[in-house]
Formats: sequence, structure tokens, C-alpha cells
Amino acid sequence: MKLSSTPDPSYTTPPPNELPYNESEEIYECHERLDEYRHFMTNAQFWLEGVLLLVIGVFGMAGNVMTIIVLRRIDANATFSFNRLLMSLGNYVNTHIKFVIGIDFSMSCMIDGMF
Repeated sequence: MKLSSTPDPSYTTPPPNELPYNESEEIYECHERLDEYRHFMTNAQFWLEGVLLLVIGVFGMAGNVMTIIVLRRIDANATFSFNRLLMSLGNYVNTHIKFVIGIDFSMSCMIDGMF
């Protein structure tokens, strides 16, 4: 068998827009049994995205508020310190938690058709 570095002149590749298209080759089949797991998935979604997110978010916000109160008492007379940076971070995180919980609730309401 002789290998050649020159292409065979009898074979030319058509441009990509002229390649033959067969719709039957584009069908994909999922072999997982999603109907069997649908109840588990919706139940897990409720507990993780609904209850757990809310509980952890509330505890996180309460912890940040307590931290801000303690840092504010310690830093009453200082003009600028690391404590003020920590208080700003606590305020930012509380705002972020509020938006995450709000967006999660509003998205779940839109998906469930409450709006």
C-alpha cells in the first residue's frame, strides 16, 4: 500500500452548506427513566431551593446583623478601621441574601404559575 501526501483528485468535499442532511440522524434518545425520578426531583427541589435556602439565609442574615451590632459598639469612636470594612461587608452580604431569596421565590412562583 502506497501512502501519498497529495489528495485524491477524484474526491472533493462539498462546502458545509451543501452537505447532505438527514433528519433521522438528528434524533436523540434519553435512556434515563425521568418519569420515575420526577417526584424525587420536585421534592428535592422544594426542600433545597425552598426551605433550606430560606432557613440558611435567615440564619446568615441574623448572624450578620449581630456582627454589625457588636462591631458598631466596639468601633464607636474610631474614624476608620477594619471593623468598618467588616460592617460594610455584612451589609453587602445581607443585601445579597435578600436578593437571592427574593429572586428564588419569584422564579419559583413564575414557574408554578402563581403570577
